Amino acid sequence: MAPIADKALLKLSTLMVFTQSAIVFTGALVRITGSGLGCSTWPECTPGSYTPTPDQPEAPLHAWIEFGNRLLTFVLLINALALMFTILKSGKRELRRLGALQILGILAQGVLGGITVLTALNPATIAAHFLLSIILIAGALSLRQRAHGKSPIEITLIH
Repeated sequence: MAPIADKALLKLSTLMVFTQSAIVFTGALVRITGSGLGCSTWPECTPGSYTPTPDQPEAPLHAWIEFGNRLLTFVLLINALALMFTILKSGKRELRRLGALQILGILAQGVLGGITVLTALNPATIAAHFLLSIILIAGALSLRQRAHGKSPIEITLIH
């Protein structure tokens, strides 16, 4: 692999771990501030607008917290696409599946987030949304580990 592609792969895989963790943090902020319905519709924030509006019934702070969390999804997606492009360019076939799963998982998170809003924060959809986040972080960590040329973390079971 070319040194430039190698450096980009290392940086983007590290950034993926960071951004996946950041969206869990902002998701927690949405949850603890009660901002889950700060944007009352999906994919729009309010009927007719993708961004919060001054006249929406939800408190402005809640709308902007929820909207910020939604915006971070696009940062994640751009990072995942750049990472996948770099993986393809590097020729590291063993990373392709993990890279593709990041993209698919981020898209699934968007849909699951929409379902969560449309079901008025049903606890089952909230739990599924969080569980998928944990799976995506684990995948990002595995991808980063392998991009750095290290084998996946081995777990020894005690019998």
